[in-house]
Amino acid sequence: TILALTLEVLYSRVTRIQENSAIEAMLLSQITRNLLSLFVNESEWAIEACQIVANQIVIMFSRTRGMELLSIMRADTYSGILSLVDDYHFLHGCS
Repeated sequence: TILALTLEVLYSRVTRIQENSAIEAMLLSQITRNLLSLFVNESEWAIEACQIVANQIVIMFSRTRGMELLSIMRADTYSGILSLVDDYHFLHGCS
């Protein structure tokens, strides 16, 4: 029936969202550890990096999927992290 198909689609969608959220949370944990290792002697850089990660966690778990997509379009978290690491490497002569 239509109701059964609708419920199946909704359940499948919720399951995928949960799986994606779990994967992203795991990757954010790894990114955070890497950033803290990179900025171990640079507290200002570490704070900025962790704030970017914290902003993504807030987006992931406190907003609807549509709001999350809109926030990503406005300020991509991962490009922000990459930009921060690139700036750090540039300023410290890392290659």
